[in-house]
Amino acid sequence: MRQIVVVGAGFSGLTLAHHLQNAGFSVKIVERENRVGGLISTIATAHGLVETAANALLADKEIEDLFNELGVEVAPRWPERKNRFIFWRKPTRWP
Repeated sequence: MRQIVVVGAGFSGLTLAHHLQNAGFSVKIVERENRVGGLISTIATAHGLVETAANALLADKEIEDLFNELGVEVAPRWPERKNRFIFWRKPTRWP
């Protein structure tokens, strides 16, 4: 069987590798960093925790199916988490 190489062990690369493996392919994942997760990371600062990339996904049917397959519980929405900001040169309210 021919091996498929997935470059990058971020969310997209790991999801792709999972789907390819389920389809019967032999998959190898290569990652240049010493951890998986790609851009997703949490950094502790003096002002609190900072998420370095998306810290949430829209829970559509495909995501719910994937999480169920992997045995990962979908975290409930918390109303107090509506105040979100993106910091790129200055804080911007999102969405």
